Amino acid sequence: MKRVRWNGKALMVAGVFWLFIQAGAWADVGVRALGMGGAFVSVADDASAVYWNPAGLVQLKGQELSYTYNTRQSSRANRNDLEFRDFVNKDIMLDHFLAYARPVGDKAAFGIQWISDKTDYLTRQNFKEYTTQDTVGLSYATKLDEQTSLGLNLRFVNMHQVNYQQAPLSFGRSADGIGFDLGLLRRLSEQWQVGLLLQDMNRTTLTDVYLQQTYFSHLNIRPGVSYRPNDQVTFALDIYNLNSEGVGKSGQKLKAKVAFGIEGKLPLMQNEERPLTGRIGAYLDAVTVGLGYRHQRTRFDFAFIGGKYDTAQVGLTFEF
Repeated sequence: MKRVRWNGKALMVAGVFWLFIQAGAWADVGVRALGMGGAFVSVADDASAVYWNPAGLVQLKGQELSYTYNTRQSSRANRNDLEFRDFVNKDIMLDHFLAYARPVGDKAAFGIQWISDKTDYLTRQNFKEYTTQDTVGLSYATKLDEQTSLGLNLRFVNMHQVNYQQAPLSFGRSADGIGFDLGLLRRLSEQWQVGLLLQDMNRTTLTDVYLQQTYFSHLNIRPGVSYRPNDQVTFALDIYNLNSEGVGKSGQKLKAKVAFGIEGKLPLMQNEERPLTGRIGAYLDAVTVGLGYRHQRTRFDFAFIGGKYDTAQVGLTFEF
């Protein structure tokens, strides 16, 4: 009997770590980008480019500091109410995202990011546990010519699981890994721009030392295209997981999905500067809407993601 409980606990640990690995490619961040349906690979013109496409950092005119908070409670799940595969394959949204970026001379840019999430759940033994994921990333971008830029992300990932009943000794499960992303951005004309992100191009490996198990992320190829008919409106389209690599819910192979978004500056009481921006998009299987308000060099952003995500994000960006 005791051995059965241990096997169940080991399975839960493996499942939780696998959840974060598989969901990582879908756990997107940045309020403005999500308001546009997550179609941002070919736009990537603010500090959140450190996640969406590091090559876009060369578009920054100055330094930016951006913070995103996710208000959702959807990651909290009762293990007893879910089948195992449903639990470990559910999509997640991350709690905190902090990014800083700045130009380096006329042809390069640098950025740093921090992403954090905490997921609570109950085990079959009715133990309350939580898993945390923290990612710290460094980004560098450079212009290859006046129309083309290349960017690279180096990410350090840590996952840790804690059992509330055993804290502060904790449940003692942790895993670490290093990941790489490669981004490309090219301007085709004044209106058209294309981008490409190779996310987890080294198929990030996380090793659980305690259980002597290794978990692998999958390569996510994400191309995108954007069209700006004028300086007031942007249309963008991305393809997620173009290579259809990885396994999702119920063991099914992950398929490529399309994200689409529109961003437009809105008139506000005849204000010619148009500080208010509206956004709408299709984020995988959900509809998103967003608003942004700029006051001098500060931007406030809000986004709502419907469907199974049913969550809101708020953000604050400083330009200096």
